Amino acid sequence: MDAKVARVFRNRREKDRGFTLIELLAVLAVGALVAAELLPAMAANRERADITRCISNHKQLTTAWKMYADDNNGAIVPNADITTSSPSWVLGVLSWDFPPVAPNPDNTNVLKLTGGLLGPYCNKSTSIYKCPADTVPAARGPRVRSVSMNGMMNGQSSQPAVLNQTPVLYQLFVNQIQIVNPNPSLAWVFIDEQADSINDGFFRVDMSQTNNWANLPANYHEGQGMLSYADGHVEPRRWTDSSIAGRTITKVAYTPFSAPANPNTDMIWLQNRTTSLQGN
Repeated sequence: MDAKVARVFRNRREKDRGFTLIELLAVLAVGALVAAELLPAMAANRERADITRCISNHKQLTTAWKMYADDNNGAIVPNADITTSSPSWVLGVLSWDFPPVAPNPDNTNVLKLTGGLLGPYCNKSTSIYKCPADTVPAARGPRVRSVSMNGMMNGQSSQPAVLNQTPVLYQLFVNQIQIVNPNPSLAWVFIDEQADSINDGFFRVDMSQTNNWANLPANYHEGQGMLSYADGHVEPRRWTDSSIAGRTITKVAYTPFSAPANPNTDMIWLQNRTTSLQGN
């Protein structure tokens, strides 16, 4: 083999050799830099998509809530708490059910959604009851609901205090025509409830004090919670109390607690949009 042919074969072998270690490390370093640039943007896009879907879910639920009233002479759909078996907008009681606790079938049973009084008005859709950013599963997978209803919207309970009927009387809205103070653009209907707090479909706001959370709002959207209102609009609320905005999911049943600040600005904000004293 002459020198020219040998040189051709040697060049070909060098081309077939592939990346050197230095070249491979350089490629990996560039890839890591690109990923570092892209991941925050991807996370931001995912968060925007979750907020958009959550708003859509709340709008559909609130439309169903309004349609029920339209079909029932303005009557607001009943909203039963855990103390009563009255018909309600949604059925079932959610809980954490990790061993040794027995699995809770309500956690994954969509019939508890479609079988509620709003089920027929939601076209039997079940995904609209769930915030897409609520991703912590129970023992047998993702739970079916993130949303609860304002307990003063035709709340049903065996305990007068739960309905804010003692020690003073607050307006319990039974018909949409009664939603005057707060007015429909301020009176909230549905809220995303924090995963440790959620059980029945009834969200209690204790109007008698200003720093004890009976139920806890969710913060699924970077410290924000989603609410819908009686006029049909939906918007997130950015919580200012770190015990709400920064609260993590513990997978332990929630125990009511006193917030650090008294009065609590988030609680007062929610109270002002929940109900008012009777006669006001």
